[in-house]
Amino acid sequence: MENKKILGFLPFNDETAVGVDFKYKQEDEEILNFFKNKALKCQREHVSRCFELKESEGIVGYLALSLCSINARKLKNPKNIGLFERPAIRIGQLIIDETKRGQGYGKCAINFVISIVRMMKWYLPCRLLVVDALNEKAQTFYEKAGFQMMEDRTLVFDLAPMLKQ
Repeated sequence: MENKKILGFLPFNDETAVGVDFKYKQEDEEILNFFKNKALKCQREHVSRCFELKESEGIVGYLALSLCSINARKLKNPKNIGLFERPAIRIGQLIIDETKRGQGYGKCAINFVISIVRMMKWYLPCRLLVVDALNEKAQTFYEKAGFQMMEDRTLVFDLAPMLKQ
């Protein structure tokens, strides 16, 4: 019998202790510092919503989401001609514990965001997921997940096909 892990997405609160026993590379320190020092402030100001990715063994990552819009002219799809802005959710920050990378937690975080979009589609429109890849490794991860390069380091994932279901 396969041992399935259950991953929870817990909203940040005043009790959230970021970074305790969390393994990360030096290049990811800026992302972790956001969660340590700015995440709660951004939530209180209704700028972003942050989550702990937690399994039975402990915290495996952190995720920050916010709303944005993308100018349709920047998208490479000719169907967008004549449209101005596309509503989007921005994955502002995503970090997975170094010892847990490559085990599907990042993809699970993306699926969590997609589930939020599916739930809210009856109330608010959201056409795209947007992310700024900070390095080549992150860019490769998002491209494998189906995101497409828009400009510089910004990648987009078109949600329209799955929202029709």
